[in-house]
Amino acid sequence: MATAQEQLLAAAAVFGIIVLLMVYNQVRPVRPRAPGADAGTVETRPAVDPRLARFVTHEGQVVGEVVAVDRDRLVLKHAGGFRAVPASLARESGAELRLEGDVDWREADAAGEAWHAANRSQAPAEVTGGTLTTSADVRNPALESMRRDTAKAGASSRAQGADAAAGEAGGDGTKA
Repeated sequence: MATAQEQLLAAAAVFGIIVLLMVYNQVRPVRPRAPGADAGTVETRPAVDPRLARFVTHEGQVVGEVVAVDRDRLVLKHAGGFRAVPASLARESGAELRLEGDVDWREADAAGEAWHAANRSQAPAEVTGGTLTTSADVRNPALESMRRDTAKAGASSRAQGADAAAGEAGGDGTKA
């Protein structure tokens, strides 16, 4: 059995190692810098485009929400469809974006649907393994329970309807 002095020395050694690790992690950056990057340079570009997930208005009407930025176009989701509008028309207006100028909505709808067709089956492999989740992949116990209850209710009402029809016919199948 260790003496009190040995236990105290062991605890002090563990505490010293923890303090050294904390100091080391503060001095050395957690993430490695890009090759050739200056040690004093701080990257100012945002990790995510600030226009994403913002509503876009045109002439006072909401025309969609920005879901992607594809080169020089903002891809908007609106009413179950996609629109791709020129990013040069977008202006900041508080928490939303405002499109200024004329927009060819037919061309925007066609470009948006073309973007969606080209990108709907692609996903970052590091996030999803290369495939998107489909609604068939999702299990929803509450929804499945509701479907079972609805099916049972429908079956019992059909059975009650058959019993009522048999009662009218008079037990032996003939009209009473």
